[in-house]
Amino acid sequence: MMGLEDPPDLSPSDLIRYHLIVEWWTEIERSGDSGRTTWEVLDRLRDRVTALLESRPRRLDEAEQTIADALWQITGFGEKD
Repeated sequence: MMGLEDPPDLSPSDLIRYHLIVEWWTEIERSGDSGRTTWEVLDRLRDRVTALLESRPRRLDEAEQTIADALWQITGFGEKD
């Protein structure tokens, strides 16, 4: 995941959102637990979030939605029967 350097183009509230997104992924990786999904799935979602955070303008709403998608995968609600 991206480093925690403060992007100069973000407002204070967006900077908080940015840091929360980065910290969430850092903690998931640190836990070593992919839940009911695989690291392959989570890696794709993490890469998407990284691209969204690096885009100009930064697409924080989509990055947060991707985290929601990852949570569904981790908890098993994203499974297709």
